[in-house]
This record gives sequence, structure tokens and C-alpha cells, in this order.
Amino acid sequence: MSSVLLILSDPSLAERIWRAAAADDATSIVVAGSVSTLAEGREFLKRRLPDLIVIDLRVADGPVARWLDQFSGSGRARPRFVILARTLHDPELLETLRRGADGYALASHAPEQLIDVIEEVLGGRSTMAPEIARRLQIHFAQYEAAGTSLIDETDRQLLQWVSTGYGLDDIAVGMHTTPGLLGIQVRALYGKLPPEPPPAKPPRRRG
Repeated sequence: MSSVLLILSDPSLAERIWRAAAADDATSIVVAGSVSTLAEGREFLKRRLPDLIVIDLRVADGPVARWLDQFSGSGRARPRFVILARTLHDPELLETLRRGADGYALASHAPEQLIDVIEEVLGGRSTMAPEIARRLQIHFAQYEAAGTSLIDETDRQLLQWVSTGYGLDDIAVGMHTTPGLLGIQVRALYGKLPPEPPPAKPPRRRG
């Protein structure tokens, strides 16, 4: 069984997710706790480390992106993170992915859809919307313009397919792979997002 901690400001949404997980005989997810603030989340983590945390992109007592920093590079076990966003256009969403979030979902999704996203992330995979793919294309292009390449040609192909609206099932056919492996590649792409802005390209010397 995989334990999940919910850090959500809406208690009714937390209850719907808990009920959906409990009613799904096919899932191995167990909601181990539900709190509404980062402070309460910290207290929970002192007692138990869940396998995954579902957390609102914006909480009342602090930036989630900075909170994720404490789990980076520590060398100790860390939970996986699914960020719950109100919109894909929130600039903080990409920042949380840069800082170590493993995936995201929209708060408007049905609880059953959220369970699917949680299971994907627990399996080491993730999903990506066309809007996010286009933002990643811009981000990685900025690094390449500064002389630093962070992704390979396979990553570029995947981003191009996703950005034009294709799902992983269709992309897998075109790239001669499986949707599961593409989900792992999507997760790896998020991991390639560095937390700092691209370095400035040095000016050319005039001869």
C-alpha cells in the first residue's frame, strides 16, 4: 500500500479524494492524513514519511516552491509530490516543477482523475498538458540560446508532440516506444528543469 498525505485548503476536496481512494478496489493508495497548512504538514512529517504528498500550489502559510527545497539534495528518503493547481497558467506551477515536484493536476479534476495522477507519479511517471510542454520548450530554448543544452533530441521530439496536442498513447506509436516509458521520460524532463534562471551569454569580443 502507498500512503498519501493531503495538504489542501479545501477540506471537502480532501474528503472526496479520501472517499475515491477508499472506494477504488483497484488502487493501493491509502490517505494517511489530511491537513491544510505547511505548518501542519511539517508536524505530520515528524511522525511519518508518506510515499506521496498532494499539496495545493498556493497555501496560506508560505510558498510551496521554497518548501520543496528542503527535500532536494539531502540524500535521505523523500516523498513524491503532486501539485494541485487552479490553472495551468499559474507561473508558480513551473517553479514547483523546477524545485522537485513530480507531477501536477488541476483542482477541477474529478477525484478519480486525481487518483490516476497519483498512481502515475507513484509509478515514476507523469503526464504533461500541451500548455506545459510549450512553456518547457521556451524554457529549454532560453538555455540553448545561452549556450547550455539541457535536453536531447528525444526530449525535443516528445515536447513537440505533446505541445501539438497528442496524448502519450499516440506519441508512443510515432516514437516506437510505450506510453509507460514516455511517462517516465516526462517525469525526467521535469527533473531537468534547474531552479536558477539561464546563465547570461557572454558578449562577443570585437576584433
